[in-house]
Amino acid sequence: MKKINTFLIGAQKAGTTSLYDWLGQHPQVLAPEEIKDYHFFTNEDFFKKGIKHLESFYKKGDTDIALHGAVNYMYFHNKACQRIQDYNKDIKIIICLRNPIKRATSAYNYFKRTLREENTFEQAIEAELKGELNTFEQQSNNTYLKHGYYAEQIQPFINMFGRENCHFVLFEELIDKQKQLNVMKEVCDFLGIDNGFQFKYVHLNASAQPKSKFYNYVMRKSGLTKILKPLLPLRYRKRLGKALEQKNIGDKKIETTISQSTQKLLEQKFRPQVIETATLTGKDLEQLWGFRN
Repeated sequence: MKKINTFLIGAQKAGTTSLYDWLGQHPQVLAPEEIKDYHFFTNEDFFKKGIKHLESFYKKGDTDIALHGAVNYMYFHNKACQRIQDYNKDIKIIICLRNPIKRATSAYNYFKRTLREENTFEQAIEAELKGELNTFEQQSNNTYLKHGYYAEQIQPFINMFGRENCHFVLFEELIDKQKQLNVMKEVCDFLGIDNGFQFKYVHLNASAQPKSKFYNYVMRKSGLTKILKPLLPLRYRKRLGKALEQKNIGDKKIETTISQSTQKLLEQKFRPQVIETATLTGKDLEQLWGFRN
């Protein structure tokens, strides 16, 4: 069995789930579905199980690329970077990014739908600015500003593994049907695998109103998942949870409208990071994301 040699990280709601699934179609890539977005290196309960636990999911076949993905690694970079390097210094990293304002509202919509956000968007931003979000779950999910400070999150990975081993994918290009073919070719070239493979593009994780709020409550708040945990192996819990969540997604999208004052605040907070991220990635993010004065 080959060591995990490729990591897919990135901002929440920036296309990491879709990209992981697409790369998993490639015959030269092993991307276990059951540990998609499995925060092994940052979750203490997972990490204490030992590296053999993580590697147990990679016993099938001998592919060129053993892919592991978790968005948590970018945000909790202080912990993830060192642990990943201790595991394997010779890795490649794919980092997904998105307009930080649109990312923030998309994440808010998602956590609102999944009952992990009770505030209005403005209230949530205010709570973060006041330093009221202190639990691990709140830091993981509800820090809509901090999650968009990309430069300070990706710099440690560049410093530790080298810029040449980091490849940046923009959500806006990944979902653009006119550009995604070229995006995937560039990813394949970065990984050194056949870039002529025909991927089937299915976009996942769209934020939409749940068909049933009661069903949503049962899945998120009733404690059902805790009951199932000792009864079902991880791979079956993951598949079941994903299938049930997708089944409950309706056709009506959740739309969050933010005030002009909040828009200006977000632009002010994110602009310095966008400028610095543009320098780190070599991409004209100010133009693409509308941050140019």
